[in-house]
Amino acid sequence: MSSAADTASSPAAASKGGRFGIGMLLGVALFSIAGAGGAAYFVLGKSKADAANAESHGNDAHGAPTAPATYLALDPAFVVNLESADEAHYLQVDVQLMARDAHALDTAKIHVPVIRNSLLMLFGQQKPADIATRAGKEKLQQVALAEVQKVLQAETGKPVVEGLYFTSFVMQ
Repeated sequence: MSSAADTASSPAAASKGGRFGIGMLLGVALFSIAGAGGAAYFVLGKSKADAANAESHGNDAHGAPTAPATYLALDPAFVVNLESADEAHYLQVDVQLMARDAHALDTAKIHVPVIRNSLLMLFGQQKPADIATRAGKEKLQQVALAEVQKVLQAETGKPVVEGLYFTSFVMQ
């Protein structure tokens, strides 16, 4: 009898276990889908925010420029006496500003006298030994860009330019 009872209860037990297994499988699948959807929403939402931020800086979401660079030459060349205790040293530098928005450079043109003044003061403080090497010139370039951005931030509320380049650099 026990063998007949076992076989009779076996299909019932299997169908109960099968229903529980299918319900559990569906629950896990739904949970996985919801989790994947939430992760996708988070990642895609962050990507859109990154893309919007990059576009506001003239770049696409991958950091590549979206607009061509435009340049503003600060003519005439800067000529300054350098700080030196032993003998007279001079620096002559041609400078160009770069932005990806032509209107930004139009704004910068208005403030060229203030920009030139700040750069003249900066260049005049340099010591020949400090700017004799490539590293020294690159450091001066970074400081000069920060100086220009500081002036434009004060005058316009935005740093306006992205780059500053020396197109001629003569020291004697």
